[in-house]
Amino acid sequence: MLQRIKNRVKSILGLKNNNPQNEREEYLNPQKISFSQSGEDLIVDYIFKVRGLDTFSYLDIGANHPSYINNTYAFYLKGCRGVNIEPNPKMIEKFKALRPKDISIEAGAAKENGELIYYQMETPELNTFSKEHAGYMVERGHTIIREISIPVYTINHIIENNFKGLSPNVIFIDAEGMDLVLLKSIDFDRFKPEVLCVESVTYETNGRGVKDTELIEYITAKDYMLYADTNINSIFVRKDFWLV
Repeated sequence: MLQRIKNRVKSILGLKNNNPQNEREEYLNPQKISFSQSGEDLIVDYIFKVRGLDTFSYLDIGANHPSYINNTYAFYLKGCRGVNIEPNPKMIEKFKALRPKDISIEAGAAKENGELIYYQMETPELNTFSKEHAGYMVERGHTIIREISIPVYTINHIIENNFKGLSPNVIFIDAEGMDLVLLKSIDFDRFKPEVLCVESVTYETNGRGVKDTELIEYITAKDYMLYADTNINSIFVRKDFWLV
């Protein structure tokens, strides 16, 4: 205990700690905080940290709330910046208030630019642009409370106009029934983020959703490896970024 206190004092004073064991203890700080649903932000942060990136850019499709069950808030707090895409106007107001240094856009993502009907459910996390998925939710006891027309943009368009044509380091996609459609719309020859985190399980009220194997196979065919899976989300890492 005394040695750990000494090491902490050295750290505060800016003195170098040459003890590898103590450096490891600091790296594995048990006070790490996650804002994601199942620790996805901690996994992604670890991937970049191992590869030497402490700050990085992100694109969050279907961001929902700026902090609650949010995959990028922890990154924002440590100085990372990115773009949040969320069609719910009330949520965008919250993003702009809590995360003013991000770009937060009141829109959805789709395979083509235009407008789509947005189905708002009584549970905001289940809102969707997919009529089929909205019907699927209704069959499971949920209620559509409003249908509104919302502008939508392709992921390619969003990147071109907000990342100076460069790919963000990580893309999160939670599009409630449209995840694979959005993935297939990405021009991977131009935009190939180091990490992808995508919802990959169907929704079931009993928690026994089915994995979307087609989605997983599509991403791995683009030279990504499945690094981790939290059941709800699958996290993929570009092979040439990780396997070096």
